Amino acid sequence: MIKKLFFIFVLTLFVFGSSCDFNSKENFSFDLDKIAKRGKLVVVTGSNAYDYYVFHGHTAGFQYELIKKFGDELGLDIEIKVANDIAEMYRMLETGEADVIAYNLLNQQKTKNFVNYTNKIYSTEQVLVQRKISSDEDKLKAIKTKNDLAGKTIYILSSSGYENQLNRISLELGSKIYLQEANNNYSLEDLIQMVAEGDIDYAAAEKNIAELNQAYYYNIEIGPQISNGTDISWGVRKTDKKLSGAINEWLKNFTAKRDYKILYHKYFINKTGYRNRLISAFSSKNRGKISHFDDLFKKYSNNIDWDWRLLASLVFQESKFNSGVVSHAGAAGLMQMMPKTAEKFGAENLFDPVENMEAGVAYLVYLNKLWKKSVPDTKERIKFILASYNIGPGHIIDAQKLADKNKAKPDIWENNVEKYLLLKSDPKFHDDEVVKNGYASGIETVRFVKEILERFEHYKQVK
Repeated sequence: MIKKLFFIFVLTLFVFGSSCDFNSKENFSFDLDKIAKRGKLVVVTGSNAYDYYVFHGHTAGFQYELIKKFGDELGLDIEIKVANDIAEMYRMLETGEADVIAYNLLNQQKTKNFVNYTNKIYSTEQVLVQRKISSDEDKLKAIKTKNDLAGKTIYILSSSGYENQLNRISLELGSKIYLQEANNNYSLEDLIQMVAEGDIDYAAAEKNIAELNQAYYYNIEIGPQISNGTDISWGVRKTDKKLSGAINEWLKNFTAKRDYKILYHKYFINKTGYRNRLISAFSSKNRGKISHFDDLFKKYSNNIDWDWRLLASLVFQESKFNSGVVSHAGAAGLMQMMPKTAEKFGAENLFDPVENMEAGVAYLVYLNKLWKKSVPDTKERIKFILASYNIGPGHIIDAQKLADKNKAKPDIWENNVEKYLLLKSDPKFHDDEVVKNGYASGIETVRFVKEILERFEHYKQVK
């Protein structure tokens, strides 16, 4: 498939740097103490089939798992934001929209002087990707050594840093190398695909990523190295010295462990796994499906006016998309309906995905009506609905009354009603006169709500 691509043309001859780099702005700071108080680390990354993606309903990726492990070490939740390209990642870091760039960054300290690059997450070489020789025309185009780069046009990612090394080679050769810089929305995988399909002749890439793509595109080959071993790092604002120090210390320790080697192997050495993700219809890389039941989610989510991917996240939480599963408590099917509740909402066969979905969503509609008056904000109400779906509305009503009695906000979930649901395991609270449903352990329910909403954010990659 031929892609239409718009490029910024860059002529490079004895020229260093890039006009799209940001100027230094060191007035913004949100360091580790503030992040710890907030309770979450906001991370920007890119979506591809090795760093961050959704596959068969699961969120995965090298950068995703790595930053999650760092967050776990510090007791921080991780909020993931996806940028269109590297330039947008730098902008989001600079403006405070993100605390960390968890991506494959080359050190560009000379031009990105508001950034502290962390200790390396790995080292690799920059290489040229081209098509294998299959014709006389290909022989004429083939680049075998750096000297063959003279006069050639190389495609690179915007703000990637590849231009720095290619400029140096241009100086060494005393000849022009033409760079074409990809505009927004194109990844390194996209450029490699364009080489394979004959839309362009050459692209600069990291060697480990180029080697992954050879497992899928059999007609590409890795040309000469553009650079020797290059450290790949994350990016943190220079003003956030405590965060930078914490990441560096953690990376120093973790990258020496066996767990790190297993993680790296999983995403960069296991080429079969990578190829399977590229060809799967259930991969966000292909903007594919979340599950076999996506059409049902799209249909029935309209009944409650939800984004279908939120409903998908709820169903994954309940059944992992297994329509035949039964819990130890007797809940069954996709939405894990209890038989009495399902019967009340019209389902006879809980193992029929359609009946189960109809009944489950009908119950969600009922819960929406129940909470509509006391929780007027639509987004906030979703949390109350999810919590009620998990533990029953009675316990959430109790928690809401406790919140109101103790001068918390009864229409806000986080740190308010959520807090008093957790306190219902304490006799001081579950024996309170406003409580009608007694003891409850709210830990599972709080986790239930949180995980569904987090997964929903990941599922938004799937269109």
